Amino acid sequence: MLDVYRKLCEVFPLSESGKKAVRINSESIKSQIRNGMKSNKKVFSENLDLVQILSAYCQISDPQTPRQQSFDKLISFTRNLTQNLLDKDGPSVISRLYAFFSEKLDQNDDKNSYFVSDLIVMLIYVYGLIGEECFYGVEEEERIKKLLINQFQSKNLEQDAKIKSDLDFFNKIKDHENFTQLVDTFFQNLKNLKNYRKHLKDKRELIKQNESNNNYSYKPLISQVCENIIDTAESPEQLTDLEYKTSGSEGLGNLLKSFKMGFMSTSNKPHPLNNDFIIIYIIGGISSYEYKLVKEIFNQGSLGEKKVLIGSSHFYNQKKILDKSLI
Repeated sequence: MLDVYRKLCEVFPLSESGKKAVRINSESIKSQIRNGMKSNKKVFSENLDLVQILSAYCQISDPQTPRQQSFDKLISFTRNLTQNLLDKDGPSVISRLYAFFSEKLDQNDDKNSYFVSDLIVMLIYVYGLIGEECFYGVEEEERIKKLLINQFQSKNLEQDAKIKSDLDFFNKIKDHENFTQLVDTFFQNLKNLKNYRKHLKDKRELIKQNESNNNYSYKPLISQVCENIIDTAESPEQLTDLEYKTSGSEGLGNLLKSFKMGFMSTSNKPHPLNNDFIIIYIIGGISSYEYKLVKEIFNQGSLGEKKVLIGSSHFYNQKKILDKSLI
């Protein structure tokens, strides 16, 4: 929010009378936009594209909007869910998801800020982290399957902006001949998520337990790899490769390795941090969140002097995740 306000002040400089302490929020940004429009219409028209982006940012960041309030609640719920992900003393993760979404998805008014796409993304998240450990019995999974089927058949699907943003994808869902088959296929895809990492020699888990309070936190694979690079700067021999097990026919064996060994059986390659320019390329796609993590990790202390280029085979957003998981 502060960066947004600073950018706006570069375009519409504050007058001497306006240079006073203000609380930076969506209202102060909107006020600065209004003042800029009044004081210099020419500059305003020349920067109309920026003003539109900032106005949209204010709208989605306004804590008073129902959607933003719902989003904040969902983030808080997700954080709490993650912290207690493997807690066997209470309800299962799937039961907690059902309790959170079942009533909210049935609301059919303007205050309804939760949609089936939110539930789908949450299911992808928890199954990707702990697989079938997220439910205790088949009946729990069947109950949430029925909730999904009901939502695909309801009028609420028409209001789901994430699904409706792509009309072809929306029509594939809406006109599907068998919603039960669609949901069953989706859950089979969910169960395969955690299995993608089972043949890795290391870094098979994406959750880490906090030693001080026993809570869990989400630790993406790319984050673990980057932190391993930084933590081994003084002891390169402890740098671990990201590679598959060589035994068994299911794994990729020697076909996929990362920076340390690559396709050459040598252990004397220079440490990545010995270079001023570091290239990180991710096969299979990267999300905006993962991109942000990598930037933050390499912006620490003296690492900020190094140039880091982040590349990938493609960029993942929520729509692509939904598309790949459902259809």
